[in-house]
Amino acid sequence: MGFDFESLVDEYISYLQFIKGFSPSYCYTSKYILRSWFDVTYDLDNFDVDNALDIVDMWFDSKLSDSTINNYISKFSSFFSFLAKRNLVRSNPWKRLKRRNRNKKLPGILSLQQIKSIYAFCWSDTNIDSEIKGMILMLLNYGLRFSEVLSLQKRDFDYSSMTIKIRAGKGNKDRIIPLLEEDVFWLKKISLSKRKDDLLFNSHNLSKATIRRRFAFALTNHIGIYNCNPHKLRHTIATILLDNGVSIVTISTLLGHKSIKTTQLYTHLSLSTLQATYKAALQRNTCQLPSSKKNLSIEV
Repeated sequence: MGFDFESLVDEYISYLQFIKGFSPSYCYTSKYILRSWFDVTYDLDNFDVDNALDIVDMWFDSKLSDSTINNYISKFSSFFSFLAKRNLVRSNPWKRLKRRNRNKKLPGILSLQQIKSIYAFCWSDTNIDSEIKGMILMLLNYGLRFSEVLSLQKRDFDYSSMTIKIRAGKGNKDRIIPLLEEDVFWLKKISLSKRKDDLLFNSHNLSKATIRRRFAFALTNHIGIYNCNPHKLRHTIATILLDNGVSIVTISTLLGHKSIKTTQLYTHLSLSTLQATYKAALQRNTCQLPSSKKNLSIEV
């Protein structure tokens, strides 16, 4: 059975746009990927897993990233599912291909000395960019996302119950987190500002890029910490909590993660904590760690 591949692609793109309601840009990208990488000499009726793997090999040879390859596999799988439902191909071999595992790089964390330097700067009497100081404290003390810090409103702070309401963070779900007593004074001071809006920080007239530059400037020029983004502070507090025995469920709730799996991706035990935990576990099991091979002994 012979097919005009380009006509089938056009029919599929029309289906995506007018039936499924995908955006024109998504449809254009799908069309470009399908036409760029599919060899029209393939027999669609007998297209199998080996043929699909041949195309994937071309992507590898082109040095495409794992995320791009996963995206392309999804695009081809969707196209072949469309063809299979119309009995234009026997099956969808793309469904049998495993997605590439993307190695997510863990963000770094601040050292204890760097944390002390940040607190010394934020609690100093100098009037150097007081709002940036407040933002840094909200990031480091509460593990908020940068966007959540910029969206904080004065009415989100309940000083009677000592809580903060984080409104519609990532995932469109509000959450309540505890407010630290040491932050009350400066928060109330900022809240007394005579701005017309209810935002805690004066960020509505500035772009995120501008605020990020001010953030980086403060850390670099006033504290001496380089290559530190807001997310690094969020990761630091998560790691500190984990190292001090706070359950991953509690940390996940504090950070506003929809799934604990997300928390596990970037809250990791420090090496010293891991070593101490490992030794303690062995000792509880009456295993005597040897200092050398000469006194090797394990109690049974």
